[in-house]
Amino acid sequence: MKNLSLIILLFVFAIGCGTKKNETPNQENKSETQTEENKISEQKKSDSTVTSQGTNETSTNDLGMKTGLPSDFPSDVPQPKNGKVIGSLTSSEGTMVTFQTDVTVKDLITFYKTELQKNGFAISDGGESLIQDNGGIIGFVKDKRDVGLMLSSDNGITSLVITYK
Repeated sequence: MKNLSLIILLFVFAIGCGTKKNETPNQENKSETQTEENKISEQKKSDSTVTSQGTNETSTNDLGMKTGLPSDFPSDVPQPKNGKVIGSLTSSEGTMVTFQTDVTVKDLITFYKTELQKNGFAISDGGESLIQDNGGIIGFVKDKRDVGLMLSSDNGITSLVITYK
């Protein structure tokens, strides 16, 4: 679970990183940047795969992250209120699904504690070790199944990564 938590932290960090909207390349690097962007765009198009799962289409990017909710998302784990699925990533350690919502970290933790306990989950040993107002990690267990939540909040948007295996 520690390796999975590290992967999730890196995943959340990577999603939050990027260039600022007001940054623009200088004039001499502009054509070089556009050429690189065109190459990357074409590479993404050729690497992208699209499959159909019922009415949901799922595409995979260069990192293996799929759009949409995975078909094996546990039915006893609720999705966050006002949540938008950003994508999912499956590895040998389990599946990570990233959501964004306007619900606060504190309210999400209260919601998941209540709902998951109603569904037979218990907080795992040491599973509630890093809880703060702007983020946290909490783990649950049910019938040898692990479900982890990683939360972080910035500018009124909360990112939630749910892991399961």
